[in-house]
Amino acid sequence: MIGWDYYLKQSFKTGIQLSKWGQHFSDVFTIEGTESNTYVLSKKKVNNYYLQIPLSYKQVFGRKRGYDHEVFSPYVFGSVTIGYLFYSNVSFFREQEDGSLQEQSLVDFVTEGNGWNNNEEEIIELGNPEKDKELFSPFDINLDAGGGFQFFVTRMTSIFAEAHLTTGILDINAGKWRLRNNRNVYKSSHNLYVGINLGANLYLYRN
Repeated sequence: MIGWDYYLKQSFKTGIQLSKWGQHFSDVFTIEGTESNTYVLSKKKVNNYYLQIPLSYKQVFGRKRGYDHEVFSPYVFGSVTIGYLFYSNVSFFREQEDGSLQEQSLVDFVTEGNGWNNNEEEIIELGNPEKDKELFSPFDINLDAGGGFQFFVTRMTSIFAEAHLTTGILDINAGKWRLRNNRNVYKSSHNLYVGINLGANLYLYRN
Protein backbone atom coordinates (compact mmCIF):
# COMPACT_ATOMS: atom_id res chain seq x y z
CA MET A 1 0.00 0.00 0.00
CA ILE A 2 1.17 3.52 -0.78
CA GLY A 3 -0.39 6.77 0.34
CA TRP A 4 -0.19 10.45 1.12
CA ASP A 5 -0.66 12.18 4.50
CA TYR A 6 -1.56 15.75 5.29
CA TYR A 7 0.13 16.69 8.60
CA LEU A 8 -0.73 13.21 9.92
CA LYS A 9 -4.40 14.21 10.16
CA GLN A 10 -5.83 12.95 6.88
CA SER A 11 -4.43 10.25 4.65
CA PHE A 12 -5.28 8.60 1.37
CA LYS A 13 -4.02 5.14 0.41
CA THR A 14 -4.23 2.79 -2.54
CA GLY A 15 -2.39 -0.23 -3.86
CA ILE A 16 -2.82 -3.82 -5.00
CA GLN A 17 -3.55 -6.67 -2.63
CA LEU A 18 -4.46 -10.35 -2.72
CA SER A 19 -7.27 -11.64 -0.54
CA LYS A 20 -8.92 -14.97 0.19
CA TRP A 21 -12.61 -15.29 0.99
CA GLY A 22 -14.36 -18.52 1.78
CA GLN A 23 -17.13 -20.54 3.32
CA HIS A 24 -17.11 -23.92 5.07
CA PHE A 25 -20.58 -25.44 5.30
CA SER A 26 -21.69 -28.75 6.77
CA ASP A 27 -25.11 -30.29 7.35
CA VAL A 28 -26.79 -33.64 7.90
CA PHE A 29 -29.33 -34.81 5.35
CA THR A 30 -31.91 -37.55 5.74
CA ILE A 31 -32.14 -40.41 3.23
CA GLU A 32 -35.38 -42.33 3.61
CA GLY A 33 -34.98 -46.09 3.94
CA THR A 34 -37.38 -48.97 4.10
CA GLU A 35 -37.01 -49.54 7.84
CA SER A 36 -35.35 -46.42 9.18
CA ASN A 37 -33.89 -43.15 8.00
CA THR A 38 -30.17 -42.80 7.31
CA TYR A 39 -28.46 -39.55 8.23
CA VAL A 40 -25.60 -38.53 5.95
CA LEU A 41 -23.05 -35.82 6.68
CA SER A 42 -22.37 -33.47 3.76
CA LYS A 43 -19.81 -30.68 3.50
CA LYS A 44 -19.05 -27.84 1.12
CA LYS A 45 -15.89 -25.72 1.05
CA VAL A 46 -15.50 -22.52 -0.95
CA ASN A 47 -12.25 -20.58 -1.31
CA ASN A 48 -12.24 -17.52 -3.59
CA TYR A 49 -9.09 -15.54 -4.35
CA TYR A 50 -9.36 -11.88 -5.39
CA LEU A 51 -6.94 -9.33 -6.79
CA GLN A 52 -8.07 -6.06 -5.18
CA ILE A 53 -7.45 -2.34 -5.52
CA PRO A 54 -8.51 -0.39 -2.39
CA LEU A 55 -9.12 3.36 -2.19
CA SER A 56 -8.88 4.34 1.48
CA TYR A 57 -9.30 7.51 3.56
CA LYS A 58 -8.22 7.89 7.22
CA GLN A 59 -9.00 10.69 9.68
CA VAL A 60 -6.76 10.99 12.77
CA PHE A 61 -8.02 12.74 15.92
CA GLY A 62 -6.09 14.64 18.57
CA ARG A 63 -3.89 17.74 18.62
CA LYS A 64 -0.59 16.06 17.84
CA ARG A 65 0.75 16.67 14.34
CA GLY A 66 3.85 17.52 12.40
CA TYR A 67 7.01 16.62 14.32
CA ASP A 68 5.16 15.10 17.28
CA HIS A 69 5.59 11.40 17.89
CA GLU A 70 5.60 8.82 20.68
CA VAL A 71 1.90 9.44 21.28
CA PHE A 72 -1.22 7.30 20.78
CA SER A 73 -3.67 8.77 18.30
CA PRO A 74 -7.17 7.41 17.60
CA TYR A 75 -8.47 7.34 14.05
CA VAL A 76 -11.33 6.17 11.85
CA PHE A 77 -11.15 5.05 8.26
CA GLY A 78 -13.23 3.94 5.31
CA SER A 79 -12.48 2.48 1.92
CA VAL A 80 -13.93 1.23 -1.33
CA THR A 81 -12.25 -1.84 -2.83
CA ILE A 82 -12.66 -3.18 -6.35
CA GLY A 83 -11.87 -6.87 -6.67
CA TYR A 84 -11.35 -9.32 -9.52
CA LEU A 85 -11.84 -13.05 -8.92
CA PHE A 86 -8.81 -14.76 -10.47
CA TYR A 87 -9.15 -18.22 -8.87
CA SER A 88 -11.77 -20.27 -7.07
CA ASN A 89 -11.81 -23.71 -5.47
CA VAL A 90 -15.11 -25.34 -4.50
CA SER A 91 -15.22 -28.85 -2.99
CA PHE A 92 -18.18 -31.07 -2.12
CA PHE A 93 -17.99 -34.04 0.26
CA ARG A 94 -20.50 -36.70 1.26
CA GLU A 95 -20.25 -39.31 3.99
CA GLN A 96 -19.90 -42.93 2.84
CA GLU A 97 -21.13 -46.12 4.52
CA ASP A 98 -17.76 -46.64 6.24
CA GLY A 99 -17.94 -43.14 7.73
CA SER A 100 -15.33 -41.57 5.42
CA LEU A 101 -15.93 -38.42 3.40
CA GLN A 102 -15.69 -38.74 -0.37
CA GLU A 103 -15.26 -35.74 -2.65
CA GLN A 104 -17.96 -35.39 -5.31
CA SER A 105 -18.76 -33.21 -8.27
CA LEU A 106 -21.47 -30.57 -7.99
CA VAL A 107 -23.99 -32.63 -9.97
CA ASP A 108 -23.30 -35.82 -7.97
CA PHE A 109 -23.55 -33.91 -4.71
CA VAL A 110 -27.01 -32.60 -5.63
CA THR A 111 -28.47 -35.72 -7.26
CA GLU A 112 -27.51 -38.06 -4.40
CA GLY A 113 -29.36 -35.96 -1.85
CA ASN A 114 -32.71 -37.75 -2.30
CA GLY A 115 -34.52 -34.67 -3.57
CA TRP A 116 -33.29 -32.24 -0.89
CA ASN A 117 -32.49 -29.59 -3.55
CA ASN A 118 -35.41 -28.29 -5.60
CA ASN A 119 -32.98 -27.05 -8.28
CA GLU A 120 -31.78 -30.57 -9.08
CA GLU A 121 -33.10 -30.63 -12.67
CA GLU A 122 -31.75 -27.16 -13.44
CA ILE A 123 -28.31 -28.00 -12.01
CA ILE A 124 -28.17 -31.23 -14.05
CA GLU A 125 -28.98 -29.21 -17.17
CA LEU A 126 -26.24 -26.67 -16.36
CA GLY A 127 -23.76 -29.46 -15.65
CA ASN A 128 -20.49 -29.30 -13.78
CA PRO A 129 -18.53 -26.09 -14.49
CA GLU A 130 -15.16 -26.49 -16.23
CA LYS A 131 -13.65 -24.09 -13.68
CA ASP A 132 -15.03 -23.42 -10.21
CA LYS A 133 -14.85 -19.66 -10.69
CA GLU A 134 -17.61 -19.97 -13.30
CA LEU A 135 -19.97 -20.32 -10.33
CA PHE A 136 -19.22 -16.73 -9.27
CA SER A 137 -19.27 -13.21 -10.61
CA PRO A 138 -15.81 -12.07 -11.81
CA PHE A 139 -16.01 -8.74 -9.95
CA ASP A 140 -16.91 -7.55 -6.47
CA ILE A 141 -16.96 -4.18 -4.71
CA ASN A 142 -16.35 -4.03 -0.96
CA LEU A 143 -17.07 -1.26 1.53
CA ASP A 144 -14.81 -1.18 4.57
CA ALA A 145 -15.10 0.90 7.76
CA GLY A 146 -13.41 0.84 11.14
CA GLY A 147 -11.19 2.56 13.66
CA GLY A 148 -8.09 2.10 15.73
CA PHE A 149 -5.01 3.62 17.34
CA GLN A 150 -1.59 4.46 15.92
CA PHE A 151 1.66 5.09 17.76
CA PHE A 152 4.85 6.59 16.32
CA VAL A 153 7.80 4.60 17.60
CA THR A 154 10.10 6.92 15.64
CA ARG A 155 9.42 10.05 13.67
CA MET A 156 9.17 8.02 10.43
CA THR A 157 7.61 4.78 11.67
CA SER A 158 4.24 4.11 13.28
CA ILE A 159 2.54 0.94 14.47
CA PHE A 160 -1.22 0.50 14.59
CA ALA A 161 -4.05 -1.72 15.77
CA GLU A 162 -7.51 -1.47 14.26
CA ALA A 163 -10.86 -3.23 14.00
CA HIS A 164 -12.93 -3.14 10.86
CA LEU A 165 -16.01 -4.44 9.06
CA THR A 166 -15.96 -5.26 5.35
CA THR A 167 -19.04 -6.08 3.29
CA GLY A 168 -19.53 -6.72 -0.40
CA ILE A 169 -22.24 -4.77 -2.19
CA LEU A 170 -22.48 -7.03 -5.26
CA ASP A 171 -23.95 -10.50 -5.50
CA ILE A 172 -20.97 -12.84 -5.89
CA ASN A 173 -22.97 -15.60 -7.60
CA ALA A 174 -22.75 -15.84 -11.39
CA GLY A 175 -25.99 -14.95 -13.16
CA LYS A 176 -26.94 -18.44 -14.34
CA TRP A 177 -26.20 -19.92 -10.89
CA ARG A 178 -28.58 -17.64 -9.02
CA LEU A 179 -30.95 -20.43 -8.09
CA ARG A 180 -33.93 -20.46 -5.77
CA ASN A 181 -33.80 -22.06 -2.32
CA ASN A 182 -36.23 -24.65 -1.00
CA ARG A 183 -38.69 -21.85 -0.22
CA ASN A 184 -38.70 -20.94 -3.92
CA VAL A 185 -36.88 -17.65 -3.20
CA TYR A 186 -33.48 -16.53 -4.46
CA LYS A 187 -31.23 -14.84 -1.90
CA SER A 188 -28.08 -13.08 -3.01
CA SER A 189 -24.67 -13.95 -1.55
CA HIS A 190 -22.20 -11.30 -0.37
CA ASN A 191 -18.68 -11.29 1.00
CA LEU A 192 -18.61 -10.27 4.68
CA TYR A 193 -15.66 -9.96 7.03
CA VAL A 194 -15.06 -8.68 10.57
CA GLY A 195 -11.48 -8.59 11.80
CA ILE A 196 -8.54 -6.98 13.53
CA ASN A 197 -5.43 -5.64 11.78
CA LEU A 198 -2.01 -5.13 13.34
CA GLY A 199 0.73 -3.49 11.32
CA ALA A 200 3.22 -0.71 10.75
CA ASN A 201 3.52 2.33 8.47
CA LEU A 202 6.84 3.58 7.11
CA TYR A 203 6.87 7.25 6.12
CA LEU A 204 9.24 8.19 3.32
CA TYR A 205 8.58 11.91 3.87
CA ARG A 206 6.92 14.01 6.59
CA ASN A 207 6.02 17.68 6.42
